[in-house]
Amino acid sequence: MYSRSILLFLSVLVVGSNAAIGAHTVSERLVSPATKSPLVQRRSVSITSALPTHILRGHRSFVNDISFSGTTMASAGGDSVIILWDYRTGEIQQTLRGHKGYVYAVAFSPDGSVLASTGWDGAICLWNPTTGALLQTIPAHASPAYDIGFSPDGSQLITASWDNTAIVRHVHTGEIIHTLQGHTGYVSSACFSPDGTLIASSSGDGTVKIWDAQTGQCLNTLQGEKNLHWFITRVCFSPDGEYIAASAAGNMNPVYVWTKHGVAVQTLKAHSNYATSVEFSKDGTRLTSASADNSLSFWNTDYLSLNERIKDSHYFLSHSFNGDGTVMAATALDGTITVWDVQSDTKSPMAKKGKSDIGIADMYSIQVIPNPASDFITISYSLPKSTFCSIELISQDGKQSAIIQKAEMPAGESTLRYETNHLPSGAYFIILSTSSKSLSHRVEIVK
Repeated sequence: MYSRSILLFLSVLVVGSNAAIGAHTVSERLVSPATKSPLVQRRSVSITSALPTHILRGHRSFVNDISFSGTTMASAGGDSVIILWDYRTGEIQQTLRGHKGYVYAVAFSPDGSVLASTGWDGAICLWNPTTGALLQTIPAHASPAYDIGFSPDGSQLITASWDNTAIVRHVHTGEIIHTLQGHTGYVSSACFSPDGTLIASSSGDGTVKIWDAQTGQCLNTLQGEKNLHWFITRVCFSPDGEYIAASAAGNMNPVYVWTKHGVAVQTLKAHSNYATSVEFSKDGTRLTSASADNSLSFWNTDYLSLNERIKDSHYFLSHSFNGDGTVMAATALDGTITVWDVQSDTKSPMAKKGKSDIGIADMYSIQVIPNPASDFITISYSLPKSTFCSIELISQDGKQSAIIQKAEMPAGESTLRYETNHLPSGAYFIILSTSSKSLSHRVEIVK
């Protein structure tokens, strides 16, 4: 989603920019953690080319959100309309009108039969995406609502609002099930876990909260690293539900990764301006982030290292993958939606064609073998310069932790052995930290 702190002055910015944008209506040409965790899978998802397949122009203002269903993509615009596209051809199918003011978020139900939207007016609109008919309008919030999403079974809706709450309600009756209260700032996004048992919310107060979806109880509050950010722009779950990622804005504009239990896994830094959205690829092998610095970053979830970047001229506000993960699209402040083909591969053709800005130019690395392990592990790592370095072990549930090494280490490669026969079976992270860098490697202990 859009970095929420600039929503207040965006309304002024957009009014001044609408005339310049103009109207265009055509295309421009965690499952078992031991087996399917996104930090274990090796197959990568690569952008086939840095050049997009389409640049869609139809909105007269910023495009803040998109959602996919089948071959249709819905887009939410600052021009108060929702556009339904055939994203394969770039043709507009329908334009939906019903909101009073900016439309901030759209979401298809899991079966694609209903499209939900919300925005500046705080209302929820439910649409028939086939006919374009407005089925129902639900007054949801007295303040603007910034995000909307369905539960995995399609029976519930969640909205996130400027009023510091997220509200869960029945789709068909509109009846409120839970009002999630606890954030001290606006709630920028909220979503269900893939199994529907948890809810994650992000906020202008700089935190992510994890909630029990059945009771509405707050289970955990995740802070991120001190002084690295001002506010959280978006939160998401990994496809297996084992991990949570959040994009942030301010200072270092980081992307955070935690386990669903709230254990910090990694803090990723790649953006020079607000990180506006974050999402895992459908197969869980990539974590992707969009930014106001006109770039999209692709993180390999096996090592949480920056593999690729797409640099562009667009101020990106959000991005998403289609249902089968073969297409990615990103929305922008200038009213465009850029679409790329995505393929499954072990190597990125972008690197071969020189189309990407490879982000692993430094010499930091960490490797753990064997994996899975039983009695011991061998940790191999490299440093580009002599520096103080710590290596820690922490279990995925946060119940086990140990300092493996804390010392001034020379530049180059180093290796150490760590006995694991005292550890119970489960997933663990080996985390290497210096004053300027942090890397992690996931390892399974099997007894």
